[in-house]
Amino acid sequence: MTTQKRTPGRPKTGAILREAQVAFFLTPKDAEKLDGISKSMGFASRSQMITAIIERLLLGGFAPVMFLKIGLQFLKRMDQTGASKGGGMVNPFAPLPPLPLVDEPTDEEIQEFIAQLQLEHA
Repeated sequence: MTTQKRTPGRPKTGAILREAQVAFFLTPKDAEKLDGISKSMGFASRSQMITAIIERLLLGGFAPVMFLKIGLQFLKRMDQTGASKGGGMVNPFAPLPPLPLVDEPTDEEIQEFIAQLQLEHA
């Protein structure tokens, strides 16, 4: 894993299909897991797999049924490629982490609030 900036993506074909790049950060463990899943499913990279997911969600307007359709599509692909072998992929009873709040305070705001509380109660 590297922190150096690079130019990811497919070789240039002449036509600009995607011109916006979005970066997000993963833990090394998460990155390794996504690498394994994407390679075992036949994707060139985890970025290609994530792009495939996002494209379908955008196409469906983030409708709940699109999440289901993507899940079923990925399940079929995992069965075809053998990526679903080995188990441990899904625990339907485990709670999902909550989505961030729309107006969730930033880390700086939280730290400032805690500092104010400490001053008031010191």
